[in-house]
Amino acid sequence: MSMRHSNLSIKNLQIPSPKFVFGTEPNEKVREFIEKQPAVVIKSMVLVGKRGKAGAVKVVTDKAKALDVFKDLATRDVYGEKSVGAIVCEKLAIQKEYYLSVTYSTKDRAPAITFSEH
Repeated sequence: MSMRHSNLSIKNLQIPSPKFVFGTEPNEKVREFIEKQPAVVIKSMVLVGKRGKAGAVKVVTDKAKALDVFKDLATRDVYGEKSVGAIVCEKLAIQKEYYLSVTYSTKDRAPAITFSEH
C-alpha cells in the first residue's frame, strides 16, 4: 500500500502540517522519529471514521510506552476493519481543531462534504 498521506499534498499549498512517519512495524525509522519528539500522536491507519472514539488515536508522552502503543495501533481491528499500520506524528500545540471530510454519496450520486468545529 502506498502511504501518500493527505498532508503531503497540502504542503504544496503552504498549509502547515505535522511531521510524521508511517510504519507497519516498529522499525528504525519509527524508533528514531519517536526519540526526536517530546510527545507524539500515534494513529491507526484504518479506513473507518471515529478512530479517536474507538481508541485508535493516542497521544503518547512517555517514550518508554510509545513502541508498545505503536505495535497495538498498527495491528488493531477498528470497527471490524484491520489496520494496515500506524502513523506517528509530532504533537503540536493546537489552538483550534477542525474536521473536513469529502466522500461520495451513492444515494445522491454526488460528493458529500462534512465540516465540523468539534
